[in-house]
Amino acid sequence: MRASPGWERGEFSVSTHQLVGTACPSPSNCRHGQSASILFVHPPLNRTITQPVNLSTITRYTALAGVLSAQPLLAQAVSISAIADGDLVVTTGNTTGATSVVTAASGQDLSTGLLLETLPLPAQTAQAQAQTGLFVHQDANSAGARMHSVAWTAASGNGMPFAGTGTSRILVQVTLHQSMTLDVSFRASVIACATAPTGRAWVDIGNDGTIDAQATPGASLFGIESHNLTVTMPAGTTDILLGTELVLPAIDTFGQVVETVAGFTIEPGHASILWEGVSCGAQLNAEPLLNGDVRFWVGGQQLGDLPFLIIGNNRNAQPFPIVPGCNLLVTPDVLIPLPTWSYHHVPMAGLNGQLFAQGALLRPQALFLSPAGLFTSQRIAIGLQ
Repeated sequence: MRASPGWERGEFSVSTHQLVGTACPSPSNCRHGQSASILFVHPPLNRTITQPVNLSTITRYTALAGVLSAQPLLAQAVSISAIADGDLVVTTGNTTGATSVVTAASGQDLSTGLLLETLPLPAQTAQAQAQTGLFVHQDANSAGARMHSVAWTAASGNGMPFAGTGTSRILVQVTLHQSMTLDVSFRASVIACATAPTGRAWVDIGNDGTIDAQATPGASLFGIESHNLTVTMPAGTTDILLGTELVLPAIDTFGQVVETVAGFTIEPGHASILWEGVSCGAQLNAEPLLNGDVRFWVGGQQLGDLPFLIIGNNRNAQPFPIVPGCNLLVTPDVLIPLPTWSYHHVPMAGLNGQLFAQGALLRPQALFLSPAGLFTSQRIAIGLQ
């Protein structure tokens, strides 16, 4: 497919629009890389019209302009928090009467994480340790939580040791500003080196009483269950219950250790990324983010290069006459000059369909030496849902 004749003969005009005031109404709403000019390539308005106006072409520019300026309306916000769903208790001891008990109260805020760990038992007595921990993470492209409980007993010292965490439940809450498609992976596992199989871990998405993943050691002393789902998570708060159950009784003097883990991770599922075509001296990377944006980066830059992002509604295969071997692989509906050595965020929350993107590097110093002053990346097909 060739580009329209107007592109080749230079009959298209280029206008530059600053979206700083539109896309970022206040400094607090701006994110790194959003303050940039946007160039729209369009036919001249004074051109004589000899054929019916193509409404889809006009809509194409209007729709893409709206995409890049609609962030205050469509921007996603994701937060994650956690609380103890019941008292959390870790216990160790031995049959001489020595014990160590550490607790966290029901309802305690665990959003920054948790580590409960028993103290060493008196010297010369059988040793044991129990621990329950929670790690909560959130960054631009993922969020999640991982709960683990572990207990061990030693084989030396007076008395028979015991250890455990009982039944531990942590409620993790994921809050979305608006409904969003997410890739959710969750996992439960148990690893036991004990006299008898023991331990359990489970995940309940929605906290509705239905166990979505559960692991027990079984006869092999090892158990794991994991799942990956693409779901549309509603606006508001979704509860995810993580649970573990672990007790090592004082049944003998042999050393034992059991670890149970329950966790989940959410990643943006609103945009799929597929690389197409062949690059010509530049690379384009794209990464969906939890806030609904897609983050772009043009690689292959050298000092003095001017990077651009090209976004279009359709694939293209138009050679650049001055740069043999380099092709324009997308319809040039929107051209965005990018800051050098930096990411650029394009808001795409709430969109459906498909867009195409290509990166380009203009190397002014090379234009005076040879025609090879423009470099292009492969094409990226972005599926939106």
